[in-house]
Amino acid sequence: TGLASLIGWLAEAGYTRVDAIEEPGDFAVRGGILDVFAPGSEAGAVRLDFFGDEIERIAEIDLETLGSGRALNDVTFVCADVGAARDRSDGANLLDLLPARCIAVIAESMEITEQARAYYERATDVKGIEAPPAIFKRLRERFHACAEINLFSNPVLGAERIDVPCEPLPEIPSEVGDAIDMIAALGGRVIVTCQNAGEVQRFGELLAEHDARDRIECQHAYVHRGFVWRSGLEEESPLTVIPHHELLHRYHSVRRAKRLGKTRAMDTFLEFAEGDYVVHAEHGIAVFKGLVLMDPEAGKRDAPSLPQPTIGKAKKRKQDKSRENQEEFLLLEFAQRAKLYVPAAQIDLVQRYVGGFKGAPKLSILGGKSWKTQKEKVAESVMDLASELLRVRALDASSAR
Repeated sequence: TGLASLIGWLAEAGYTRVDAIEEPGDFAVRGGILDVFAPGSEAGAVRLDFFGDEIERIAEIDLETLGSGRALNDVTFVCADVGAARDRSDGANLLDLLPARCIAVIAESMEITEQARAYYERATDVKGIEAPPAIFKRLRERFHACAEINLFSNPVLGAERIDVPCEPLPEIPSEVGDAIDMIAALGGRVIVTCQNAGEVQRFGELLAEHDARDRIECQHAYVHRGFVWRSGLEEESPLTVIPHHELLHRYHSVRRAKRLGKTRAMDTFLEFAEGDYVVHAEHGIAVFKGLVLMDPEAGKRDAPSLPQPTIGKAKKRKQDKSRENQEEFLLLEFAQRAKLYVPAAQIDLVQRYVGGFKGAPKLSILGGKSWKTQKEKVAESVMDLASELLRVRALDASSAR
């Protein structure tokens, strides 16, 4: 131990020795003074004053003046390079770095176990990776306390079991009026939580419309999943907590597609430039030739049997024609110089081509069946791979028994 050992550890951990520290990962030595700028450290740059092999003082450093600042009681250094940390055989486990006074809480133990086992089995190098049973054992032995919260799983720690008087919500009707009438008739205290002030206001209007203000409370709070709490005492009524999104069956926020207006600033919506290879979801590989302004009806006249995106050449527009009704189209060129005009509103159908080899890809034939055949083959390969993974998983599960 001592200054020499710490310097050696810093070098092995990916730190760079410099004359004066400037950025994370630097360290400097001047006699018995060691300056270290550890990445991810709350203290930032620190100075350790040694007297022999003993540390006399630890202090923060002002990087502008390199002068010592506030004194510190301790400091923790981590590897500056991930590769160096991975290669060390004596590396510390993440859980060992957490204070022993921590309380570990595990939610849905079996689900965590299954996901962790899947990651563990796919790892090509399990060096330094522990299996789920070893991690649960470390949690139980390392921390002040360890608790499991399971609604659908059995406990894995084997500790004392406490049944919480909590039940899932009853099935809520999809019609808003029926849903409000149903929860108003539940009895006891009913609370609906809303994520923002707008939801609170709108739900208050719904309660007034259905004359349910005196039976349903509305609070500004976030609850992921609703529940019914029954204490079991006769004098206490049940408590029902229902999130607004669960009441209205809105579990995901839906982003509305914005219609692209009559603007030429399309570069903010594109990830490719003119001349790049792109892939159209329905027609295959093409070259992006740029943006063109045209009357959407012109494309329909050129290809009356095809829906948008329209195929054909845009007719020349008269110079005196108003451009108010014109829209922007992505011009794609396929094999045999066939052109496809994709409305900007359908830009999600086109993405940049990313190939697994060098050179130019082969352009697809517009209207041909080769692209459709390729997609069907890929879909079949994915299904075969999924079936094989399920078969291997079933064999592992049977052998484990």
